[in-house]
Amino acid sequence: MLITLKELCGLNEKKILIHSLVFSPDGVSTAYLYNDIALKFFESGYEVVVLTTTPHYNILEEELSQQPLNPKFFGLYYESKFHNIRVIHIPQKNLKVRYCGW
Repeated sequence: MLITLKELCGLNEKKILIHSLVFSPDGVSTAYLYNDIALKFFESGYEVVVLTTTPHYNILEEELSQQPLNPKFFGLYYESKFHNIRVIHIPQKNLKVRYCGW
């Protein structure tokens, strides 16, 4: 069997990063859509990593209990698992928006 350089170096692995403002365990429709997209890629053989914020729109306690957020690096970010998919949660700062009077 002939092994290519790509296979030897692991360059043929299918990987995808999903970056979204919302993802599970946030309980909003957009999060549910991204959940489905991530699951389909995962089921198709992709290594999926999701980069998102901590839940902030519609926090559902039952979903948080099923997908607990584990603090990392002194709480600067959190990690969780969604159906064996790695999810990295970055806390969102509360920014005040200033409007110009135009």
